[in-house]
Amino acid sequence: MAILKDAVDAAYLVSVMDTEANNCVLSERAAQEFLRTRLIHKGYCNTLTEVDIEIQAGRMKIHNFVDVLINGKVLLELKKAPKPKDGHRGQLMKYMGRCQCKYGALIVFPHEEGGSYRAELFVDDSTHPNRPNILPKGLLQPTRAAKLEGLNYTHLEEH
Repeated sequence: MAILKDAVDAAYLVSVMDTEANNCVLSERAAQEFLRTRLIHKGYCNTLTEVDIEIQAGRMKIHNFVDVLINGKVLLELKKAPKPKDGHRGQLMKYMGRCQCKYGALIVFPHEEGGSYRAELFVDDSTHPNRPNILPKGLLQPTRAAKLEGLNYTHLEEH
């Protein structure tokens, strides 16, 4: 799916270009906005950040915020962490089910304590819209073109 490829490339470039001196994104919120700008520039004009969704928890309704929703089809959950945690994955899957998105990705940016860029794919294999079956499907890699662009950028920054 082209949207996922473009989102992973844009997130990778955010992790390389839009960082502090210690190679960490400024914040998850800053990463959302940088990513949104890059995706809109790529032609995904309906890229939204901090999308309010309502989740039923017993008798209470809880408001959660999806980090990035692209054209109502692909959901991205961004984390600035040394490594992804099961709670991050669960959060993404819960949001995908609520938004009825077939595709989602957990994007992890380097943290001050370490780690590296990582993108994990999740797909809803369900044929029934009210019963999601969201499963992890492995890692997503940026394209060679994105890696070269990131390499060229970091090389320019050093000079």
